[in-house]
Amino acid sequence: MATKLHKFGFVIAIAVALLFGFLLFRDANRARYQVETSEYVLEGMPLNVFVADENGHIVRCSDRAVIAFGYDTASEIIGKPLSVLMADGSAHEKAFREAVRRWRKTANLTSEYDEHFMKTGLAQLKNGETRKVVTLVGPVFRNGRLLVVGTVRFEHELEAAIGKLRGAN
Repeated sequence: MATKLHKFGFVIAIAVALLFGFLLFRDANRARYQVETSEYVLEGMPLNVFVADENGHIVRCSDRAVIAFGYDTASEIIGKPLSVLMADGSAHEKAFREAVRRWRKTANLTSEYDEHFMKTGLAQLKNGETRKVVTLVGPVFRNGRLLVVGTVRFEHELEAAIGKLRGAN
């Protein structure tokens, strides 16, 4: 009888291990899919996109943003403060910190539009050239962590879009 219980327990243990392994594999695939999907979305957007931590350091950016700012690779930008991309860095940093402070007060925020902020300024390209830009930035909360996602649109891009809108009427 003890041998039958022992074998039965062994079979149950194997079944539990297989189920656990399946669940881990499924969750790993789901997580990988979510990462791949977010990468596709980021790279497929026709925008200059930056993701920063709440201290204002760039943790991710789109390839389009790398090119638009005159850099060769994202690794030249990742880890640097957002303010290095703005000629008026100190004013930009002050607005960023104020927005983060507001967002931290409402940590349950689900990224409602009115909690985004838009700011105009001068972008600082790698070659030292400056260009007028509009930035639109908003919070994303994940697992208690605040990330800031923003787009930077150059004035000439906005003018071209407005021209197309006017021509469509």
